[in-house]
Amino acid sequence: MNNVSFLIVDDSKVVRSVVKTVIQTHIGSTKIFEASKASEALEIMRTKPVDIIISDWEMPGMKGDEFLYEIRNNPKTKNTPFIMMTTHGEKDFIITAIQLGVSQYLVKPFTPAELEDAIRKSWNSATKRAAQRYASLPPHAGLLKMNDKLKIPFTIINISRTGVLIRLIYSEQIKLYGAYEVLIKASKDNNEEHWIIGPLLGKVVRIESDSSDIEKKDMALVALSFDPKGMSKQVETIFLSFLKWLNSRTPNSIPAE
Repeated sequence: MNNVSFLIVDDSKVVRSVVKTVIQTHIGSTKIFEASKASEALEIMRTKPVDIIISDWEMPGMKGDEFLYEIRNNPKTKNTPFIMMTTHGEKDFIITAIQLGVSQYLVKPFTPAELEDAIRKSWNSATKRAAQRYASLPPHAGLLKMNDKLKIPFTIINISRTGVLIRLIYSEQIKLYGAYEVLIKASKDNNEEHWIIGPLLGKVVRIESDSSDIEKKDMALVALSFDPKGMSKQVETIFLSFLKWLNSRTPNSIPAE
């Protein structure tokens, strides 16, 4: 999600700063606009591309619910994910927000993990028709490379045209926002032929410990975002053919991040 643009709307500079830091460190995006009030936010949206709105409810002038109403009743922004932040956890406020079309609702104070979860859920719902991420892969393997010095084998958890989530033995050489080459090998139906895809240029946007196997405490889950500009036409053709074939093998899909 490093290419996703955000608009933070809150009359508190401290709140905007905290939310901005979470987006930068947990999501990996630096495309962030800020507004201290809803009217200012609407002006930004007239000239800037905004993918996700994160807005406070209680603000001077136009309130957050009125701002949400304006967004949902504009054909150009009606489908934009909208996360509402508020100190109001009462049922009536939540119902009002839902009726107006809020994507996610966060009651202050909330943790960075809760904000990240709300962002990812909002984005997943908004993009589920635009891309597919395929799981339940057939036999496969891969290699993470950097400068011919770092070569770490991995398995794929899920993959899409825009990125991949892999599982591997953690190395301190794997850095957040670091650029790596990704090579993929996947068996075809007869297990005698294989897909060889790559190199794909990927940037690490998330690293977390993999707790699925308590016997292997050094395992990690690493999410990489692919750079389409770093993909040759030949690699892109093979990669898209692979995804098309994979889709035929795995009809059940989950939304892309």
